[in-house]
Amino acid sequence: NSLVETPRRVGNDDEYGLLEVVATPTNYIEGEMMKQKLLEHGVKATLASTKQGPRIMVFPEETRAALAILRSK
Repeated sequence: NSLVETPRRVGNDDEYGLLEVVATPTNYIEGEMMKQKLLEHGVKATLASTKQGPRIMVFPEETRAALAILRSK
């Protein structure tokens, strides 16, 4: 076993299994704020680093709720 962490592979935004993109923040700070807003409303969200930039991803069954939450002020 190695104690050195292997670097994470950054993929395209369609390479994250079941997760679907619900937002494309302009930077990671904006992305973290979006993620926290979703988490506060009970939606499990991930801020992923992709080749296209930061992406907010959720499971398909939570897509509609996530989009509605992100549209609300």
